[in-house]
Amino acid sequence: MQPDVNSFADELRSILGLYSLSALKRLTRSLNLPTAASKRDGFIGPLAEFLGTPAHVRLLEKRLAPRDWLALDVVPLRIGALTIQGYLAALRDREFSPSEALAELERLMLVGGVVPVDSFGYGGYLNLDQSSLRGALATTSVQLTPGLVEVVRSHRQERPRLSPVAPPTTPSDGRAAELSRAVFILLSEASRKPIRMTAQGSPYKSEITRLADALAAGPATAGRGGKRGRAAAAPPAVLWFALGALLAGGLLEPVGQEMTPSADASTFLVGSPDERARRLLFGWINSPYDEMARIASLVPFDDGDDGADRHPWRADGADPSLDIPATVQRGRAVVVEAFNVASESNRNAWYAIDDLASLAYRLDREMLFPRYQAVAILGNPGYRDDLVNGRQPENYFGVRRANAKDYPTSLLQRERDWREVEGAFVRQVAVESLDWLGVFELGSAGDTIDRFRLTPFGQRLFSGAPPPARAESDSHPAVVQPNFDVVVVDAWANTDLLAQLEELAQRRSIDRAATYHLAQADLLRGLDRGWTETRIFELLESASGRALPQNVAFTLREWIAAYERLTVRESACLLEADSPAQLDAWLSDRGIAPLLGSRLGPTSILVPAAGADRLLAALASRKAPAQEIDYRGPLAGVVRVRDPDLVEIRPGREEPYLSYRLAELAEPVDRDPNRRLYRITRDSIQRCANGGRTGPAIADFLAIASGEPLPLDFYVRVHGWSAPASLVCESLVVVGMPELPFTWVTLRSIPSIGRLIHAVPLPRLALVKPADLPALTTELAER
Repeated sequence: MQPDVNSFADELRSILGLYSLSALKRLTRSLNLPTAASKRDGFIGPLAEFLGTPAHVRLLEKRLAPRDWLALDVVPLRIGALTIQGYLAALRDREFSPSEALAELERLMLVGGVVPVDSFGYGGYLNLDQSSLRGALATTSVQLTPGLVEVVRSHRQERPRLSPVAPPTTPSDGRAAELSRAVFILLSEASRKPIRMTAQGSPYKSEITRLADALAAGPATAGRGGKRGRAAAAPPAVLWFALGALLAGGLLEPVGQEMTPSADASTFLVGSPDERARRLLFGWINSPYDEMARIASLVPFDDGDDGADRHPWRADGADPSLDIPATVQRGRAVVVEAFNVASESNRNAWYAIDDLASLAYRLDREMLFPRYQAVAILGNPGYRDDLVNGRQPENYFGVRRANAKDYPTSLLQRERDWREVEGAFVRQVAVESLDWLGVFELGSAGDTIDRFRLTPFGQRLFSGAPPPARAESDSHPAVVQPNFDVVVVDAWANTDLLAQLEELAQRRSIDRAATYHLAQADLLRGLDRGWTETRIFELLESASGRALPQNVAFTLREWIAAYERLTVRESACLLEADSPAQLDAWLSDRGIAPLLGSRLGPTSILVPAAGADRLLAALASRKAPAQEIDYRGPLAGVVRVRDPDLVEIRPGREEPYLSYRLAELAEPVDRDPNRRLYRITRDSIQRCANGGRTGPAIADFLAIASGEPLPLDFYVRVHGWSAPASLVCESLVVVGMPELPFTWVTLRSIPSIGRLIHAVPLPRLALVKPADLPALTTELAER
């Protein structure tokens, strides 16, 4: 199949912008593209329109030899970007010598088979020569040219296969419903209250406790002080898994330091089971969930308590649970792609987990840990595992055996013990992650799960088959009971119904069946979101297949009627009199009264929008001119802020809403008839903050209302008085890094150094506590 890759042109323009002018010229000449350009843009356009097209594929068919196609068919290169160092290492494992590997990369880039995805070094352009590629070894990544993945697959020479094994004697129950439940509850909880995140990208402990409590099954237990509450629940691994898949899958989106459901979340919940599972699968591949932290037999290298209190989350900027140089995303993708390739001939067979681990390790020996030193890649002998000959074997860095009897036996050797590290990772992905996702069905011939096969969904996923049509059923998914409970019998087959009940009822329990309770407060919340009486009754009656119980229907209509008696007008014209007597006089005036609407209070009355202009003219003719205020726009330029603490309403700009807002955040000052003054105080700002307005919101309102920046002291007072607690100050030492090939970000990954660094505001600046400075100096001197 020849893909249509014209849609990749925009992506290619961005990629080609990373090349130097000389590299663009070399690439254009190599591809025989005619151009009379002399500037970079003149080369980028034609190249972007050519690469990945059928014409480009035909050129590759003529020029590339079988060994070139072998070099392109690298599993990690097919699934994403790979550093130049990582790609050359993969070629080394395919028996390319160091010089051959570097020359092969140059050749493939000159025919447009491989392209860079980031710039060279410190923002410079990449040249297409071996010297430049050597310099960009660890700073630049490459990928297959967009549109060529299927072409490379069609030239695959190595077709690894997994050998089927006997079916298990003990099949394992699938856990897909466990993930479905967690996903649904997390989206529901995030909709009710955003999930707060730390600056490093990890949920706060209080948020994890809240979510774990929501996931915990069982009745509530009595808490302190007679209040009813649920006993604190430990966060299960599926919580972290679901949270990571939702975040990376675009179903939870970060807004500042909070996560809320995205616009796609509601569509996701009402989609087919296959659509939901696919979305979660692709989210899991790129999620911060960490299977390495779930391997009980491994612990971080410097973990003295064998991994107590670890959680499987790799937050950006935080110390990872295992100090490995590469993230686990690549490892997950390698496992999935390895199985996809090796099971093509039989998607329904049972396979051994150990065989899958061996295959994944053979296809990408660097999926978790780099195995070559840079000097080895560039031509020096020294494949790391060959150091065992007459010398101390090289161990895994950052990970060791748990519960070892002594330190030497806890060390793991890269070649001998890979089954305990990479092999254990593949097993963890198979028996937990892919089981949760509903891709693998597990089984065993003994006490330990040792084999798997694809579920019906997994077979459709890898073969590309469409999901089965939903069978029509005469049964109804819910029962509405006279006690106002709504019971959904098969919860996970009816998530679309659950998603709607979440908006207008209170969830009592959720497992294979779900129970919701219709209460007035929750129903009013649904009405606020746009639900109507007709829609509510249609949902409940169609879900239950019968009319609602008489008492339920009567009460719901009563609640809805009470809600609808409150009228909200989004755009209204209001006339405010100076006194009740003045409004009475207007109502008795034959020229004005017909232009007025309903009286709302002693001095307030609605005015039909169509007669507003005529009313203003009539009031002006009776020597009672009215001030016209348009509340649709911001209150701009209506006050003057005077240092240090005074706010003055500008002459002629006083009106009710402005007075209300100022009285909310400041105290009125004795004033003469020509000047209205308010003074901000600590008490007034804290009162306003307690009412829900933050310091930034108060400052923004005053800046807009004054039409100019606030005086600095005024600004500081507002922010300081609105803060819930005093600022904490700490003395730190700034340590600068000279121009070296690495930065503090790299050094911080070394446990003995990372624990001494308080923060890294810039790659070459670190903040250190004065007491830790001598230890840091010693650590750096040793290196």
